Amino acid sequence: MSMLFKVGDQVRWRHAVPDSELTNALGTITAVIPNETGVDDLTLYEIDFDFGAFTLYGSQIEQKLESTSGGYEV
Repeated sequence: MSMLFKVGDQVRWRHAVPDSELTNALGTITAVIPNETGVDDLTLYEIDFDFGAFTLYGSQIEQKLESTSGGYEV
């Protein structure tokens, strides 16, 4: 189940990038296009990545992974 994101959120493009250097690429949502049927996985998101802008379904992206190093931010 996907979650709803908003403009400005950083997300990870999962599975769909064929170039191994771009797998798990991080991007920033610039627009949200709701799905008329209300299915969250079919909501479209316009996302800016370092290598270009793409429009992806909610099912193709995930929340940015947080660091698990156990350190504290100052």
